[in-house]
Amino acid sequence: MSATRPASSNRITTPLPAPFCLLAENRFAFTASQLLSVFDDDFAPSLVYLHGPSGVGKTHLARLFEQEYLAQHPDHIVRTISCHEFIQDLHEALSRSDAFSFRDNLTNTDAVILEDIHTIERSPKAQEILTWGLDQFAIQQTRVLITSRKSPGDLQSILPRLRNRFRTGLTAPLNNPSQSSRETLITHFADQLGFTMSADVVKTLSEIVEGSPREIDAVVKQVRRAAQSERTTLSEKFVRSLLLKDTETFEPTISQIASCVATQFGVTVKAMRCRDRNKTIAHPRQTAIWLARRLTTLPLKRIGEYFSLSNHTTVMHAVKIVDQRRQETPAYDHELHRLMQKINGLPMKPR
Repeated sequence: MSATRPASSNRITTPLPAPFCLLAENRFAFTASQLLSVFDDDFAPSLVYLHGPSGVGKTHLARLFEQEYLAQHPDHIVRTISCHEFIQDLHEALSRSDAFSFRDNLTNTDAVILEDIHTIERSPKAQEILTWGLDQFAIQQTRVLITSRKSPGDLQSILPRLRNRFRTGLTAPLNNPSQSSRETLITHFADQLGFTMSADVVKTLSEIVEGSPREIDAVVKQVRRAAQSERTTLSEKFVRSLLLKDTETFEPTISQIASCVATQFGVTVKAMRCRDRNKTIAHPRQTAIWLARRLTTLPLKRIGEYFSLSNHTTVMHAVKIVDQRRQETPAYDHELHRLMQKINGLPMKPR
């Protein structure tokens, strides 16, 4: 666990976060985390739960909350706790039969940031201690900011009373940016690096790179480095050549797609190709169908035949289900992207 006690001059002792780019996908989460530092507002929350896939800005917002909180309350203590560290410290305390001291140390703070709360799913004892801790935080009016890749409802094997504690606060999702937001981000990251991109280059990048803000930032840096090393003008043609040259002529086979998906979901290709309607097989089969439709030029009938489906309308239905799931579950959309990269034989490049 790490704690921050600022100097009397209001100087923040931890590194200041980079400027934050407000988007439609993160504006509510930003507002919620900033409101958390307010004490004299009846509408200000005492607990905020930020959730979304990796790279969307959860940790960035946590650092911004810390900065704002200490600016308003310079004599307070902010404690940052990763759940991995939390579980390790708990196990050490239990081995010393010293759980009471662990609990006292947990609550000796004015504001606390609990990062990656999803990692606590498989530790019932840690869940019990954290439930007690959240109750103490509420009594002491401690401000709590929680980050997680999963929403409270998506957490598995979690104590119902702990899930309820999460839900008593303000839950704010962060999603991967839309194309218009990606254009804003690309311009933002380019400005941070001190160079300008034309509108055509920004638009081209936003069409090619469809990942998280972290991944988009990495691509902008990659493009800039490549242009500098080759001493060339940063043009739309250069960007397309750099980012698409390895994929334009490659089309995976449907068996390659099925094999990759089977490995990802822990099933067999044989099981996905049979007529079994078992739900444990349906999800990976639908995923493989969607990928086959996206990554190959095969007709619907051929894709359906491979997976022993009766007709092409069943293939279309599977594609529709996956598209809907992508919209509802950002983590699944992120997983699909990683599968596409793996299938195409590419290194794990940013989207």
